[in-house]
Amino acid sequence: MRNTMSKDSSQEPMVAADGRPRWRSWLDLWWIFAAVVAITIAMLVAGLYGPDPPIRVSRETTYITEPLADDGLPDYHAAWMAMVEPAPASEENIVTAVMQQFRLTERTHPDVRAVRTAMGIPADPPTDCLLYPPNDASANISEDVFAEAQERPWDGTRLPDLEAWIISNQDKIDQLRAAFERPRYWTPQRGFLEGYLGKATEIVACRAMWHVRHGRHADAWRDLHAIARLSCRMVGHERGPPDFYTVGEADRLRERVNQAITSTLLVKPGMSPEVVATIARDMDALEPPPAITDVVMLIRLQMIDYLSRHFRPSAKPADRKLLYEVIEVGQRDHHRMRTVIDITQTSIDWNRVLWRLNDSYDAIDAAFRLSGYQAQKRALEQAYDGFRKDYERWKQCGQGGMIIVSREYRSQFVGVGAAKSAVVDFGDIHNGLTRSRAEFVLTRTAVALAGWELDHKPDGSGYPERLEDLVPRYLPAVPIDPFADAPLLYERHGDGYLLASVGQNGVYDGGLDMRGWIAGGEWHDTPQKVDRNECDHVIRMPVPDRPFRLSSPPFVR
Repeated sequence: MRNTMSKDSSQEPMVAADGRPRWRSWLDLWWIFAAVVAITIAMLVAGLYGPDPPIRVSRETTYITEPLADDGLPDYHAAWMAMVEPAPASEENIVTAVMQQFRLTERTHPDVRAVRTAMGIPADPPTDCLLYPPNDASANISEDVFAEAQERPWDGTRLPDLEAWIISNQDKIDQLRAAFERPRYWTPQRGFLEGYLGKATEIVACRAMWHVRHGRHADAWRDLHAIARLSCRMVGHERGPPDFYTVGEADRLRERVNQAITSTLLVKPGMSPEVVATIARDMDALEPPPAITDVVMLIRLQMIDYLSRHFRPSAKPADRKLLYEVIEVGQRDHHRMRTVIDITQTSIDWNRVLWRLNDSYDAIDAAFRLSGYQAQKRALEQAYDGFRKDYERWKQCGQGGMIIVSREYRSQFVGVGAAKSAVVDFGDIHNGLTRSRAEFVLTRTAVALAGWELDHKPDGSGYPERLEDLVPRYLPAVPIDPFADAPLLYERHGDGYLLASVGQNGVYDGGLDMRGWIAGGEWHDTPQKVDRNECDHVIRMPVPDRPFRLSSPPFVR
């Protein structure tokens, strides 16, 4: 008889020795495996999209530990303001006068309103403000004409409209110059006014070149000295650690003044020993450019502020996009850096990211605390090479699988990416500040040589044979080249001389100036092609009287 109650034996439970049923072993293993997979997936999802660990406030992560904002993280703007001296009286502040002179107080932009309120500036500007010449419809002055007039002496014979504008606005330009001579440059926002200062200084520099053409050397120097003082106030110690944008603007102003002294003021006939002595005295009283370690400090704080507050998964889409732009800087392989940004959408331990970033800034700061430009340059290159190698190592370690599995790996990967890419290229800042010091030393030495030459005109001896001859009457010591930590190069050439700094490559390239007009130690009619990394900084006297050409700039930038 057929057994209709039979089953597939594989579905029958097995009976244990104690009489209780149990399933076959392979079914047990399947359920165990399924449970493990489910738990693993849950853990991966929680690890990928769970909350970030809170950021710890410490020297290794946030760098500063106070003051704190409402969210418990350091308030970096308040910390910077604590490093800045209190606001000066309105009549002592350069910013107040420039804002009013250029009608900035009328603008409704939130930044302008905030700065105006913080500084106590009334919204109503003076009734008769100074207009930028190319923007003055009644002046008939083009951008090209105005640009040329800032670089070399000129008069109304060639530029009658510009001379008429200068004469009619003398009182306003005097007020602008007086503003530059105020003792403080204070604003509650970094980088707020620098763009407008460029236009203001162009007007004063243009008038200085007009004074030179008419032989009013003392008046020309007073205008140029006001610009030089302004450049020092912009990055003065009372403003706290300077940002690299303001440092760059101040450097351009110093370059303008140095170039005007060596290419126009000292070479025109009629210079008196008294004016040369005044220039020397005023230059000695100027503050030096800021230390690059101060710039490193502020940029470190800015970047940590960005990463700790704005670039986390909870940030706004606009901030996420900004993170991509910041961390992508200098990257050729953009799609890999986009991977870094995608990773930051998942759970990240930002303490590890900030630790990596701080470690990088510590290496940069240590490089700049070494003695001598060349030693600093080598240490900085080694630091950047370490950042690149670290990034490549982490990129290849585990590839995509580790990114999914390990939050620690993701955090380290984002950290090394930020250290390699989000850290500003301090090489350019380092070169710029050292170049500024070198050009100042060159210019100050040229002033001393001019004083010697004027004092020795009666005997017809011209310039000295050695720089040592200038000590101690014209210089306190033999001038040192900041790029080489050695004396400047000096050679008598006919009735003039060649004075040079070796530049950032540390090698004398035969008197090849970075602007291209001087090559082989001699002036050329047209600028030569120059690799800025392989050239010198040169002053060559006498300076030829090049024609006034509105069709091309006087220097190769």
